[in-house]
Amino acid sequence: MKRILGIVCIIIGFILVLAMVGNIVEIVKTLLKIPFLFSGKMTGYEEGMVMGSFVYWIIHIVVIIILMKVGIRLSKQKKKEII
Repeated sequence: MKRILGIVCIIIGFILVLAMVGNIVEIVKTLLKIPFLFSGKMTGYEEGMVMGSFVYWIIHIVVIIILMKVGIRLSKQKKKEII
């Protein structure tokens, strides 16, 4: 049962990685706009969009890492000792 749950976690993590790769342009746009947050040239709406996008991608990456680590840990088989 743990092995199946581990495989499901890995599959969900892989799907999230594919979603991230598909939106790589948006990630780059967000990263390039971060230095302009402190220049005062952006409206409040633009600042909110940049910060919201940045927080979203950070959470997205953290969830991928957690799912992959948990999935790998659960899907490993433990060796049985023969006495």
